Amino acid sequence: MHQAFRFSISFLLVCLMACQAPIQQEQSKEKVFFDLKQYFNKTIENLEQSSSVLDKTVKIGTQTETKILQEVDWAQELQVFVDADINKTAWMDKYDKDTVGQRISYIANDPSLKTQKVILDFLNVGYMAENLDKVTIENQTNNVLYQSQETLTYLSLQNQWVIRRTQKVATGNAEIIEIEGKVNK
Repeated sequence: MHQAFRFSISFLLVCLMACQAPIQQEQSKEKVFFDLKQYFNKTIENLEQSSSVLDKTVKIGTQTETKILQEVDWAQELQVFVDADINKTAWMDKYDKDTVGQRISYIANDPSLKTQKVILDFLNVGYMAENLDKVTIENQTNNVLYQSQETLTYLSLQNQWVIRRTQKVATGNAEIIEIEGKVNK
């Protein structure tokens, strides 16, 4: 009987905890920062519905290659921007926000975070996604194996982006990689 009582109490606690999970999940859905993930997912959705082609140039050191892609995996092309979303519950107090004129800047106050800076330039002070003109993101990764500095720039009105990455492997020289994409309708 004692064992049945303990089982009942354990079962009741599990049920109560399960009932509270959706409330916590709903609270974490509130966005503290501009929702980059949603913005770029919407951009990807719009590009997937269009018949646009991609002019893509990749530079590695002194080598350059340009291709015009008719069939494009837009989600893959813009994934690096989606991944830079800073709307994580654990990061709510990890970024300082500065709003000046038509610009919002989020600057990390924790040097261990990959995304160190997000700068959003708008066409007006309404700060609405449809008025977003330019996104600039600065990422960094430092560990025993390599160091990486990355600047992502997305120009929404021009339908183009630039990803510039400098990476240095512990046993080698620094390498600069630049990827430019331009959407053509």
